[in-house]
Amino acid sequence: MSGWDEWSERIGKAFEALENADYYTVLGVDRDADQAAVRSAYYGRARQLHPDRLVGAPEPGRSQAAHIYKRVVEAYQTLGDPVLRQVYDRTLGEGHKRLVVTSRLSLKPKEDGWFLATEGGRKHYLAAKEALAAGNRAMAKLYLEIAIRHEGEVDELKDLMRRIEEGG
Repeated sequence: MSGWDEWSERIGKAFEALENADYYTVLGVDRDADQAAVRSAYYGRARQLHPDRLVGAPEPGRSQAAHIYKRVVEAYQTLGDPVLRQVYDRTLGEGHKRLVVTSRLSLKPKEDGWFLATEGGRKHYLAAKEALAAGNRAMAKLYLEIAIRHEGEVDELKDLMRRIEEGG
């Protein structure tokens, strides 16, 4: 049996077990593992499974390894974040093995100005909000006008401008 044959067999077994595996099993850590252990396990798995390392690997093992690698990344993103890990542990107790992407993203608090595309737009939007909170409407309006120049006609910016102009 060649090295690739043994590797393909191991990957095939891991791929079959993946469906029923929780994130702790995917990373190979205990449930009480600290952040350093989670990070170390992730990097170990990533070194083994990263698609760039498997360029010469035969199919279907290569595709299976890529699928496992994606789950390893998903597990690390969840267990490596204390907030997501807490939510995951709760859902795991309810029988859910994975957090769906929309859940992970919706659980993270959004930064103020997350809807803006440019750094200049965000910077001036935040400056406008600070000026408004300090009671300086003229400065808030000026910063907001600059943010609009960076971003264009974004509804959130137009709404804030309307509130500033109405004195609200």
